Parts: sequence; structure tokens; C-alpha cells
Amino acid sequence: MLGKIPAAHQEIINRIAARARRAGRGRMPVAADRFARYFYNGVSELDLVQRSDSDLAGAALAQLAMGRVRRPGRPLVRVFNPDPARDGFATSNTVIAVITDDMPFLVDSIGIVCTQKRLAIHLIAHPVFGVVRDRRGHLTDLYLDDARPNSKPESWQYIEIDR
Repeated sequence: MLGKIPAAHQEIINRIAARARRAGRGRMPVAADRFARYFYNGVSELDLVQRSDSDLAGAALAQLAMGRVRRPGRPLVRVFNPDPARDGFATSNTVIAVITDDMPFLVDSIGIVCTQKRLAIHLIAHPVFGVVRDRRGHLTDLYLDDARPNSKPESWQYIEIDR
């Protein structure tokens, strides 16, 4: 269940979700608009209004595509400069994308490394989802704030840093 957020913030997320629904690529295990709502639920309204709905939707869909298959205990990490043709979105920043089993201090640890390297963090989305995967690691569903008994907590981090 999504937590209560201000109406203006919800309107921004609804626009991003609508864009994600229209841009959804191929068959995904989770509806694109639902995922975008979950993904940006905890992101500051101030951060969201600085980017286009299209690019935010594309970033969420890229993260969802990245997380389609993951074995427990094996993190997925991708550091890249997005290309609209390849990734479905653009940003002037470098992206650090991480999907892993949830554990304490993950966001803090990446933040510390960025600070040590004198890299500014420009955007961060870091939901913890209750994820359901089949035996081969294929994503079958995910939840926010109301994890199901058969789900496992996973940290899905999207961080934009200096290019």
C-alpha cells in the first residue's frame, strides 16, 4: 500500500506513471505505471519537477528491465551514461543502478563512496520492495509497504551523480 503523499506530489507521480504506461517496452512482469508509482513514491517532489516525465518514466523502466532476473545473493550493478536510443531516457549525469538483497546502510555506503570521490549526487530513488521471484530468479511481482509472506526484501537504487 502506498503511503499518503501530498496531492501535488501525487499528481507528478501520476504523470510519470502515465508516461511509463505509454512507453512500456515489451512484456514486463509488473505493470509499468504501477512500478513507476512505487519507484518514485519516496522521491522528493523538488527532485521530480527538475526532470521531464518522459525521462523519469524511462529511468524507471530501465531499472525494471534490469531487475527482471536476479538470483538471491547476487547483486546487479550498472554504472552508465544513458543513451536515449539504448536506455529509453536521457540525463546529463552518470547513473549508478543497483538491485540487491536489502541490508542496512546500502544507500549510506554508496553516498560515502560518492563523497570520497567528490561526486555530487543529483537524484536518488531507493525503494525497498518486497519482491517475488521464481526459482530461476525471474521477477514475478513486487510490492511496496505491504510485502507478502512469499516476498523477499530487495533494495532497488537509482542514483545520478556527476558525469
